[in-house]
Amino acid sequence: GAGEWREVVHLITDLGYVELCVVTGRVLGVIEDIAEALHGASKDVDEEGEPRLTLNEEVQLMQVQRFLSTNNTLLLSHPELLTQLAASEASGSILSTMASSRIHRGWEGRNWFRWTNKPDTTSLNLRIMRGHKGWVRALAVTSDGKYVVSGADDRTARFWSATSGQQIHELVGHREAISCVDVSRNGQMLITSSMDASVKVWEIASGIEMANLYVGSAATCCRFNHNGEQVLAGSQNATLHIFSTVSFEELMVLKGHLLGVRACVFSFDSSQILSCGTDQMVCLWNIGGLDRHVKVVNAPSLILRGHTQGVRALSWNPRDV
Repeated sequence: GAGEWREVVHLITDLGYVELCVVTGRVLGVIEDIAEALHGASKDVDEEGEPRLTLNEEVQLMQVQRFLSTNNTLLLSHPELLTQLAASEASGSILSTMASSRIHRGWEGRNWFRWTNKPDTTSLNLRIMRGHKGWVRALAVTSDGKYVVSGADDRTARFWSATSGQQIHELVGHREAISCVDVSRNGQMLITSSMDASVKVWEIASGIEMANLYVGSAATCCRFNHNGEQVLAGSQNATLHIFSTVSFEELMVLKGHLLGVRACVFSFDSSQILSCGTDQMVCLWNIGGLDRHVKVVNAPSLILRGHTQGVRALSWNPRDV
């Protein structure tokens, strides 16, 4: 009932309780607890159909969740900074209010720094995911929004919980920097392309490499088709490659770019492909009507010109999926 939810809010918005969780290493657990509380409270309504928690109470819970997610790594190594970090939150936030109350009571005689021109609005940054040891070049989010994949110059891809920011898998195997990542819509596979001329297919549940697909030169981009049965990859040698995720065989090679491909994408029904590259061209490929025995396409169906420098990104007009 409403009383139980009030107790949850009162506990989680108590700086002493938050400090206990930080000191005992339970930050990730609290983040998950808040997520469950918000989800549960949204479904728990009173006799008139109104939520048990007020909007202000939900905001307070989300502020604590965001604060812990953002500062988790720092607090694990320096728990003594909790009050200082909370005091530096936006004026009027529950964290700033709790910290100010503690400081005004003396805060055990400790010194602290007052941020005189701190922002009046809470940061929209929900959490920071740390672990890569090189520039992060690529990101993808699962279709349910619960997980994030990143690829970096450190030759690793990492699979994260979007809720807690915790790393679930570190995917190791590429010999050069990762250029692109993508996730299948069913959430079962992810792919990584690398400057080592390969595209790797990984099983998400286990983090195990399922296949290593070779494209001849540095692999610059990669995408799944809508049903996850095919992988499209672009390369530095101006070609595109289509592979099966069932047999992992190469199904088709598309030739027509003059310089390296920079981005590529399937249409919703996989009958067309868009690609762009350093040659300033956007190419449209109609592959849906081709005989399944065709292995090489030597020219795009349409070339869109107009850019005066290399084209690095493209997308189809969105539709309900």
